[in-house]
Amino acid sequence: MARPFDVTAVEAKWQARWRDEGTYNVDNADPRERYYVLSMYPYP
Repeated sequence: MARPFDVTAVEAKWQARWRDEGTYNVDNADPRERYYVLSMYPYP
């Protein structure tokens, strides 16, 4: 039988790693021009 999966522990582990590595940090001082990309139209 498979071991139970501890979702809370796994989520905490990865969030800590992403925070420490700065994976989702955004540099607001980016000199490039801003633009908006619409990759898909909403389906009616």
